[in-house]
Amino acid sequence: MTLASGTLTISDVDKSAIIQIAKVELVGNQWQELGIAADSTEKFSKENADSIFAVSIINTDDNADYRPPEGVQGEFDRINQIRSKEQSLILKFTDLPGRASGAAMKTLISMSGDRARSYLSYEKMKMYVYGTSPWISNENTDVEMFMRFGFGENYYEVIQPVYDGWDEVKNRNAVNLDLEWLTRLKLQDSSSVKKYRETDIFMDSTDFKEYRFTDELGVETNKVIRIKGQPALNRIKYFVLGIRNLSETPITGEVWLDELRLSGVKKDKGISMRLQSRFNLGDILKTSIAFKIQDGDFHMLQRRLGSNKSNQSFNMNTGLTTCRLARIDLKELQRILNGLM
Repeated sequence: MTLASGTLTISDVDKSAIIQIAKVELVGNQWQELGIAADSTEKFSKENADSIFAVSIINTDDNADYRPPEGVQGEFDRINQIRSKEQSLILKFTDLPGRASGAAMKTLISMSGDRARSYLSYEKMKMYVYGTSPWISNENTDVEMFMRFGFGENYYEVIQPVYDGWDEVKNRNAVNLDLEWLTRLKLQDSSSVKKYRETDIFMDSTDFKEYRFTDELGVETNKVIRIKGQPALNRIKYFVLGIRNLSETPITGEVWLDELRLSGVKKDKGISMRLQSRFNLGDILKTSIAFKIQDGDFHMLQRRLGSNKSNQSFNMNTGLTTCRLARIDLKELQRILNGLM
């Protein structure tokens, strides 16, 4: 969309006035509501969903009672000495039916090259989660949050219960996903899976894997990782964030989601090696050999990421000057003939 011009109109002014405009911005929410799903089939519908599930924003500028996670604040503009607002995404549910879910989706622009591989250069995916509802407490909850990302029907999914507030003491609400472990999990089966705890549960079937976490006593925490199909971190087309009612009765409340981010830049050493050699036999034979190997983490200074593919090449060139051989043979023949005469 291209805007060529705009008009600002002021009404109900009966005398001269001075109006100062600091900034004009176009704002919007990139998260689009999918609606609600009545059961585990997760067929979301927007029909009659507006009054039950909605997505909005809460921030430090417009909401005096908003408290961000500890240590989180807006960016500071050193030139103008102004700190920008800090905000969270709200998933608000009102009389959400029992066992029903509500979700919103963010579609990513098509990515290629370094942008598509950017998820591969980080170790963790993190997010803060806040819960507030009569059905949410510090010990028990009837609400769980899920985050799904991938392309088409191929996706990773994180599911976990939501406790009261930011739960900063026990830290059960925060999402802290090891991306390297997640990628390996997709390729493993029951005999090769690497578990965080021996009591964790792993289920594997065709095009579907599920990993269920347990605590130090071996009791399930209800945190679950699911992998459907063949998702890839360099082919992420969308994110879906949602909440689910675990009870049999309608519930009301809010879940705040803040700072969905990647952290822990990988610092793997990249290696590139080149070997060249030349061999000459007088003016008769000339040979050159070149060998090159480069691993997937190596990249030039002008680029931020490697190709994620290892390459090696071998070249050998040989030149033979036949006229020199011919000249030697003729001279030898002349010497032989002179000896015979």
